[in-house]
Amino acid sequence: MATTRTPRRTRSKNGPRLVVRPIRVEDLDAIQALHERAFKGDFAPWSRANLENHISLFPEGQLCVELDGEVVATSSSLIVDIEALGWEHTYEDVCQGGFLRRHDPHGDYLYGIDIAVDPRHRGMKLSRRLYDARKQYIMEHNLRGMIIGGWMTGLHR
Repeated sequence: MATTRTPRRTRSKNGPRLVVRPIRVEDLDAIQALHERAFKGDFAPWSRANLENHISLFPEGQLCVELDGEVVATSSSLIVDIEALGWEHTYEDVCQGGFLRRHDPHGDYLYGIDIAVDPRHRGMKLSRRLYDARKQYIMEHNLRGMIIGGWMTGLHR
């Protein structure tokens, strides 16, 4: 399910400053480091194997925001068939150990499973940019909607 969407850029007078684009394998170390900062040990970030799996199954659903060439926000998603998954489900039912085995390219809903923003760049509406990219994908691919699930940082406290 390839998309022809080009990365979205916000320009400053000196050139591109913000870019929303699919993540690439060469981003994975930076993404894992970002997750460590963003989630502060509340849960383990995706392993490299998890992230590679996300990219291989649904590259268009794995997004990042670059600020001046640095990855400062990320999100992961998959497509699900809600009838097969069921409305009553757990995060683990969807993520299955961090591997997106529930991804169904013929499904009807985009399922957002995480968003991480580098604490140094919070307040810049980076999550909004990721949600806007998700909504654009939904419209372009005629999906019924978006479901969102994830861990809430600090909830256990």
